[in-house]
Formats: sequence, structure tokens, C-alpha cells
Amino acid sequence: MLSDDRIAALERRLRVLEDEADIRSVLVAYGFGVDSGDAAGTAALYSTDSRTVIDSSVIIDGARGIHEMVLGTEHQAILPGCAHVMGPFDVEVVGDTARAIGYATTFTRDEGEISVWRQSVNRWHLVRDSDTWIISQRESRNLSDPSAADLLRLGLPPVALRPPENDIEER
Repeated sequence: MLSDDRIAALERRLRVLEDEADIRSVLVAYGFGVDSGDAAGTAALYSTDSRTVIDSSVIIDGARGIHEMVLGTEHQAILPGCAHVMGPFDVEVVGDTARAIGYATTFTRDEGEISVWRQSVNRWHLVRDSDTWIISQRESRNLSDPSAADLLRLGLPPVALRPPENDIEER
């Protein structure tokens, strides 16, 4: 028979796994929302005071700004036929906040030809709102930007950040 402490520990572990799955679902839903041109549905994934920074030059404030981005000229130019392929994601949950690091590759279709329109790494911050997760911050960097490596390193486990052993050649 399991003790109350063991049951409580298992419940905590299960809650983290459920949270991680829910967060991944929110991030995948972002891709479906923007690809379908659903401005209201995409904006609903964001908090009203969220901030999105793309390539250090485009700043989008709040769910309303996300709504406007989906309806904007640049985004509308890639519809229909774009596909935001999201992930994989490294997700870390701490209480009612979470951080996710992952890729987003956007494919577009032009005259039957499919090409990569943008490939980026993203850092997402999410907060629990009742029983759902919403996006509070997003930072996106094109993989061609040398600073993208800084975001990628955030997804490494602590053991990977240790200095290399003497017998391991650094590449």
C-alpha cells in the first residue's frame, strides 16, 4: 500500500507532466491559429499584458497586438498555405509559471512550391490562469542570428553546461 507521502509525491509529478503537455498544446495551437488566420483564437492564447519580441526589432504588446498581427499585411501575405511547425520544446514548470524553449519553422507555398519562410528559436513564458496556460512573453530569434544560440542554450540541461572534461575535444 502506498503511503500518503508517496501518493502526494506522485500527484505532484503527475501535475507537472500534465502541465507540460498542456503547455505544448498551447504552443502548437499558436501555430494552428496563425496558419488558419484565426486572429481571435490566436489572441486568446495570450494575456492582455503579454509582450512578444521578434528579432529584437518587432514588438507586439498584448493579446490585442497579436490579433492585429494575424490580420496584418505581412501575415496575410503568407495565407493560405503556410504551416508553422512548432517544437520540439523544452518545458520547465515552476508552480503557476512556465518557460518553454523551442523551434518554429514556417513553411509557405507559392505557386505549388513549398519553402522555408522563417526558422526561429523561441523562448515562451506562460502563466496559469485558472486551469489553463496563457502566453505572457515570447522572444523569437531567427536562427541566422548569432544570438539565437543564447536562447538555444537555455534549453540545455544543467549537465550540458558544465565545462568539458580534459579528454573531450571542444569543437
